[in-house]
Order: sequence, then C-alpha cells, then structure tokens
Amino acid sequence: MPHLPDLTRLTISRISLDDHAYGYIEVVNPPEDRLDVSSLLCSTLSRFIAILLRNRDMQNDLRHLGRIDQLTGVFNRRGLTEYLPTLPYGRLVALVFADVNGLKHTNDTQGHEAGDRLIKQTADALRQEPDAVVFRMGGDEFLLIRDVQTPEEVETIRQSLKQEFHRRGISAALGAITLPTPIEDIDAAIAEVDRLMYEDKTRHYLSRHEARQ
Repeated sequence: MPHLPDLTRLTISRISLDDHAYGYIEVVNPPEDRLDVSSLLCSTLSRFIAILLRNRDMQNDLRHLGRIDQLTGVFNRRGLTEYLPTLPYGRLVALVFADVNGLKHTNDTQGHEAGDRLIKQTADALRQEPDAVVFRMGGDEFLLIRDVQTPEEVETIRQSLKQEFHRRGISAALGAITLPTPIEDIDAAIAEVDRLMYEDKTRHYLSRHEARQ
C-alpha cells in the first residue's frame, strides 16, 4: 500500500478472478455518512471488472481453440492463416508437406481409432523437429514450417523426419521446399510442396510393388 497522508477512512475491495488478485479499488476518506455507499460501490465495481476479465479470458481461450486441431493439438488451417503474417521479413523458411501412407488400410483393417492414433503419432513425430511449427491441413496431411539458413538445409530436415517416422514405425511421404519471407502466395507454395510430396508417395508405392515381384 502506498503511504496515504491524512487517512481517516478507507473503503477497499479486491479485484480477483479464480483466486488470483489483479488489484484493488479504493475510496479514500469517503464522507462518514457515505461509508456504506462507497463500500457498495467498490464491491460492485470489483465484481464488474472481474466479469470483464473472465470474458476476456474466455474469448482468448475460444480464439486459441479455434486455431488448434482438436485431435492432434497442432495448429489447423486457421492457425496457418494467422501464423503467416507473424513471420519476420527477409528470412528463409522451409515448408515440409507430410502425408501418411496407408491410413485407409489402417482404418479398414484396424478401425478408425487406430487411424486416429496414427494421425496423432504423425503429428508428434513432426513436432520433434526443433523450432518447427506444425499445422494439420486436413485428414492425414500436415505442413511444417521452420527457419533455415540455406536452401540445402531443407533436405537435412526431410531426412531427419524420415528417420523419426521410421523410428516410430510410421510411413509418410514428404515434400519440401524453401521460400523467402514474406510468402506472397501460400496456395502456390502448398501446391508445389504437395506435388513433391506426391512424387515421394509414388516412389514409395512403386518400391513396394517392385519388392513384391
């Protein structure tokens, strides 16, 4: 409390929410015949401010939930839209597009719960990449973004992810590119990295077909 000279009467009410104190409302030296009124005013204002704080927190929570994929806990497409403008200008970033191989087979033979576990495991594997931000683009498709120093570094990231997937027993196709920021056309970038991912997927299924012969 600050030093209040000539203090004779003080009405005070704590502003709190969920047992956390945010501050106090005070009426210093209210008229003696208005002491009850000042007490009521302080308590009413503190409750009103607490309601505003709770509404603020609820809106922040809803905004956060709107950017998060509920199955995997990574960002969703809306999260990507909000994330892109936050990228610093003049940087080089890697975009890695991942698509799970064999998800339909897993769903058909083991059930959709097993398929959901596979999707979650894929997201967890992508999150192991240091300083990366991961987005679920839909179904079994994911996009990873992280800073790089040189274009050659993206292949190192791709191989690292391949090893992580292999360690977890996951098969996924990966396409990767680098782009300078700001990313002017994210749809074109995703189309390009998606094309490279499908080339990787084609190689995967061709190699499986040749192994069976």
